Amino acid sequence: MERKLLGREQILKYIVDVFEPLEYVFGMWQCGSAAFGRVDDWSDIDVIVDIADDKIEEFFQATDKVLEALSPIENELGFFKTIWAGAYQKTYKLKDTSKFLVIEICAVQHSGTYKFLEKEIHGDIYVHFDKKNITSIAPIDKKEFA
Repeated sequence: MERKLLGREQILKYIVDVFEPLEYVFGMWQCGSAAFGRVDDWSDIDVIVDIADDKIEEFFQATDKVLEALSPIENELGFFKTIWAGAYQKTYKLKDTSKFLVIEICAVQHSGTYKFLEKEIHGDIYVHFDKKNITSIAPIDKKEFA
């Protein structure tokens, strides 16, 4: 019997339902292919989560458990500091998904200044929840950006 694969919407709904009630998680949005309207069978899930500064490690421990409850984690990479201060990323491949579907979760510290929100760079982000009005930002200064 062929196993039923988890789809991106099912995964997203599940993680939103788990993360939104957490008091130290302030917002969650998608960027990447979803923000540019280019989701297809080869698209990954790019999620940014704004969390309390001192909860990075706790958040990723919870994320591991949440995803493992949904499907066995086949592969993972990360929990390293990116080139942006205050941003940590981990990538997951779940067993019960398409071989092309990976989940990239970037946790940004709430006090951090870079949130991957600029429309000109990251597209029209898809906000799942925003408890502290994090995702309302002005357009970039195009001269400064250039």
